[in-house]
Amino acid sequence: MGHVLTTAAQRAELEAATNVEKAARAKKSKKASKTMTNTPSSQGAQGIVDASTTGTHRQNVHTTPVVPKVYSMEADLPLESLVPAMQEIERFADWFNGVTGMDLQQKFTMVIQTKGKRNIYGHANLGKFRKVLDDNGKVVKKDGKAKLELVSPAWTNKAGDNIHELMISSEDLNREPMHILETVGHELMHLANHQNGISDCSQGGRHNKNFQSNAILYGMEVIGEDKVHGFAFTDFTETMKAKILAEFKPDAAAFALFSVAMPAKAKAKQTAVAHRCPLCEGQARAKPSMQIGCYCSGVSVMMVPDALDTSEDNEL
Repeated sequence: MGHVLTTAAQRAELEAATNVEKAARAKKSKKASKTMTNTPSSQGAQGIVDASTTGTHRQNVHTTPVVPKVYSMEADLPLESLVPAMQEIERFADWFNGVTGMDLQQKFTMVIQTKGKRNIYGHANLGKFRKVLDDNGKVVKKDGKAKLELVSPAWTNKAGDNIHELMISSEDLNREPMHILETVGHELMHLANHQNGISDCSQGGRHNKNFQSNAILYGMEVIGEDKVHGFAFTDFTETMKAKILAEFKPDAAAFALFSVAMPAKAKAKQTAVAHRCPLCEGQARAKPSMQIGCYCSGVSVMMVPDALDTSEDNEL
């Protein structure tokens, strides 16, 4: 139990002693604060004085620079990182921009992601656009083509900038490094054409003659076309390939990780069979599970389905 005061004199004596102790602590604290303020090493953000020291006893003064914390993974974390592939792709984009004279000014970001069901190696997402209309609701044209305005950027940042996206298929990172870099160059060429006001591709993905004619400017060439994709099939010229090997020096080890394309599910074939009426022998084709009635006798008579028909014309 605590000590119990029984007289007024004792209480006054204790109160006086307490006030003296408080005054001593306040004086000590004020002196320590003044010492920290006047110490040169404590005036910068990097000098820290131990608050428990007073007077001339200041042994815990840190004068070494504060080093930012660097993230490091634990050795036992079983993480397979895409960072090497991304660094190699961005390194090539920087090199290719300089060596070809693209002089890219518009902001963009590189991403590695699955292509899903699309049959592509990469994709340039320059944002969503719409046709510009005049006050009468008519489409505004420029050089004979509809003028477009940006509705939504592919990416942005906290400053609100319009940032384009150049995507590389994660399933196709198992290709030869030169082929992966060719895809990067192909998508960079879309960005360069867009920056220069050149329309090189339809919304459906068909690459036009503008894309074909500008390819040679960036050390690339069109090696094929089809009705769907147009002049979309490109490769580096032999001169550019030699330059990449000699100067850029691709790091094949950077592309050790890639995603696995999921096999397409085989669609179940919908089959039809003949359903026959046991009275009039009338028939109708439908799935075996269907129940079909015939009214030849004035009442509903259920038709009987034939055995499964595997003929070529039985798909519904």
